[in-house]
Amino acid sequence: KQTVFRHSEAQLYIAEKDREVVRMLAVLNNRRFNDHLGQYTAYFGFYDVIEDMAVSQNLFQAGFEWSQSRGLNRMIGPRGLNSTDNTGILVNGFEHRAAMWLPYNYPYYDEFIKGAGFQKDTDHLSGYARGDQPMPDRLLRIASRIKERRGFEVIHFQNMRDRKYWIPLVWKVLIEAFGVFDNYYPPSQEEMDSVAADLISIADPRLIKLIQKDGELIGFIFAYHDVTAAIQKIQGRLLPLGWLHLILERKRTKWVNINGVGVLPAYQGMGANAILYTEIQKSVKEFGFEHIDVVQVNEANFQSRSDMETMGIRWYKSHRSYYRDL
Repeated sequence: KQTVFRHSEAQLYIAEKDREVVRMLAVLNNRRFNDHLGQYTAYFGFYDVIEDMAVSQNLFQAGFEWSQSRGLNRMIGPRGLNSTDNTGILVNGFEHRAAMWLPYNYPYYDEFIKGAGFQKDTDHLSGYARGDQPMPDRLLRIASRIKERRGFEVIHFQNMRDRKYWIPLVWKVLIEAFGVFDNYYPPSQEEMDSVAADLISIADPRLIKLIQKDGELIGFIFAYHDVTAAIQKIQGRLLPLGWLHLILERKRTKWVNINGVGVLPAYQGMGANAILYTEIQKSVKEFGFEHIDVVQVNEANFQSRSDMETMGIRWYKSHRSYYRDL
């Protein structure tokens, strides 16, 4: 995460009451984001607060003043430090377990953020399906037909030794595929290397599927074991034996997260997504996962939402992002 500070700056706030920390807030001037989009926008993130509206508003006001002192005229969030970090606060689905790396918070956060003058920007949806849920026959037929007619080739990983070749190509697809959305900016090379290292540390190569045409990578899908239960148990501490709990949980977890599907714009709507979904379903069955959590699908991404709904995904959680003019 520290790579972002090579090009940007942040201010971190805490509020104390009776010598107890009752709120946290980070405000970031992401110069790479602003330079790419031609904006003067601040991020806010790491928002955590007791149920006290006045406390929340006071620290937001401090963040507004810091941002304005740097010539920033807009604020968005909650966002992480990297462009690939999951975004928003939970506003729907509090009764369900939190997926790995996704925020879980108190229900009053939405009211408090709006109370500081923010408006809804967009929601990112999470969906659920049973691991044994059959893929619709129509989708299987479409995937088989398109794969043959269009000459799409699926790449299966058996190990991560060839990652140095494939990872830069995956980043190229991701940047092009997500570049159509507002508030997206390409990460720096250092950020890409850092994110890739984190993903490789948890990834099972059998849960990564790539698709290419005529030797060009055009799409990918990425899934991973959800080891949230172990992370909660060790409270984020890897030492002295936290790492062992993670390894054991990876072997016994019945949950898989799908958090990364991208297809080059030129090939969207041509069936490449259907092929990727059918391929990942085969691996889900091979592993014996009982639950599938599809996370962080932008509600404005109508193509992905439609594809997921065709597969039987039921949307059951929402994370909301906000904006405010300063």
